[in-house]
Amino acid sequence: MCIRDSPYTGQGACHKCPAGKNCPTPGMSDYNPCPLGYYCMEGVDPEPCPAGTYGPTDDTETAGDCYPCDPGKFCTGKYKVGIGFTNSLLVFISLFLVITMGMSTYLRILLNVWETICKH
Repeated sequence: MCIRDSPYTGQGACHKCPAGKNCPTPGMSDYNPCPLGYYCMEGVDPEPCPAGTYGPTDDTETAGDCYPCDPGKFCTGKYKVGIGFTNSLLVFISLFLVITMGMSTYLRILLNVWETICKH
């Protein structure tokens, strides 16, 4: 009997999905790349890279293959983002803005900044 992640279901020979690959559908004739920001161990579903790391390639095999986030950067799993400030300065600026402008205005500004960063 073939396991769920075997790409050869129904073809007489079943194999586990290899490490670094993703096999979401039984009966696949080929492997999918491991999703960015995840690691794919042999025969199991993709797992997200641990907090504080990111996976920028589509062949990550283990949690240890995820890259550590650089100091001063924020890692989203797929990407690392940094805008050149230290974390403590960002916290101070964020608290100041929330206190002086209110939470809703702060969140609108934060969303605009995030969209600008992500476009580059």
